Amino acid sequence: MTADALSHYPETRSRASFGRLLQQLRIGELWCDEADTPARVANFRDKAIRLLLLEQWVLLAPIAITAWFTGNSWIGLLIVGGIFHACTSFFRRVDPIGLTTRSMIATGLLLDVLLLIYALTGTGSWQMDGGHMWVFAVWSHALGLLCWRSLVVSGTLGVAHHFVLVFVFPLWVFPDGANMWRVVLHAGVVAMQLSVLCVFVFLIRRMLTKAEELESALAKSLAVVEEVSVSKSRFLAHMSHELRTPLNAIIGFSDVMKMQMFGELSPRYLDYADKINASGAHLHDLINDVLDLSRVEAGKHEIFEETVEPAKIVDVCLAMMSARAREGQIDLTARLPEALPALRADPRAMKQVLLNLLSNAIKYTPAGGKVVASVEHDAGGIAVTVRDTGCGISEKALAKVFDPFQRGDSMVARKIEGTGLGLAISRKLMELHGGTLTLASRLGAGTIATALFPAERLIITPAEAPRAAQ
Repeated sequence: MTADALSHYPETRSRASFGRLLQQLRIGELWCDEADTPARVANFRDKAIRLLLLEQWVLLAPIAITAWFTGNSWIGLLIVGGIFHACTSFFRRVDPIGLTTRSMIATGLLLDVLLLIYALTGTGSWQMDGGHMWVFAVWSHALGLLCWRSLVVSGTLGVAHHFVLVFVFPLWVFPDGANMWRVVLHAGVVAMQLSVLCVFVFLIRRMLTKAEELESALAKSLAVVEEVSVSKSRFLAHMSHELRTPLNAIIGFSDVMKMQMFGELSPRYLDYADKINASGAHLHDLINDVLDLSRVEAGKHEIFEETVEPAKIVDVCLAMMSARAREGQIDLTARLPEALPALRADPRAMKQVLLNLLSNAIKYTPAGGKVVASVEHDAGGIAVTVRDTGCGISEKALAKVFDPFQRGDSMVARKIEGTGLGLAISRKLMELHGGTLTLASRLGAGTIATALFPAERLIITPAEAPRAAQ
């Protein structure tokens, strides 16, 4: 029989409408726990149940003491409370955060308050007025369960208890005869309190669920980013290797042509060979930088520690950069103290860092400027510093200067050759040594780059120990 056929029978239609109403109100969910509980909500409930169950057992002590002072049956109250809380503890072991356990916890908190009210029997307003305030405080405690079902179960039992005491076992019969209205009023107050608490349950649960979803999405995004980064580094490593093989041949043959080993070349062809060689060397340096960066980012760059004398490293690097400084008409000098302790460091990595800093200083310093390399030793370690009187870096560009392919202020960087990888690689190499690389600069006032090797890397002889302590 179709729904249209049933529509002629009013009684059947009303029953169907009532069924749809119950379905829309989702009354059946009151007895069914949710199918999926977020991990954050589950952890929150577990902690709340553990603490609230402990609180229920502890509250039996003041209940018994109160009943003893008021002359009521403290043993009976302890037996009732102990049996109920023992059942709650049993359900806690069977299903730690299940709906039955949560409902028992919420009802157990209400039971403790009712037992306290019974313990105060005969004390007038203490028993009646205080009881309502305590009940609301108990349901506020139950908010920690993040479960509207257990609150509704507890509230229903609270109203039913009030009804039983007024009509079935008339312990509280009011002289004005408005007993029914008082039960209705009590139910209304309970409904108002529980509705507020259920709204809080919904909001807190929603926040925890959203936080878990965001955390899960962030973890997935980080995993994807990490996988892409590893793939990029692997690709760069392979491509760099494939490019270096033919490039070495280009550089080698152009060297042969420059030196005119197999015959004299015309000036034009000699100029072509020189440009081919310079371009090949530049591309070779770029590939080396990319390969170094990909190795460092992939965590595959190893440092081979040796005993290193910082002054000698500085002298070697200055000798390597002196020709470029003279070509740019820049005064390149060093300030080295007489006695410096040795370092445990990778000499190749240390040279690479210092050469990058000197190269940047020379490139961005105009003719007639100065570049000074110095080494300072104190309790914090050894600091290798490169100062220049160049164009400087703006505060905005300084914040991104250590990122790969960043070259300071764009207007200045466009006029100067470079890849923007030197500082990124240098900082990574210093971090592998446990040190730091910092820049201090102002636009138009030059730059100070400091590579600090920590004190743990110093090799101090007994004769140098008193000086190092100072």
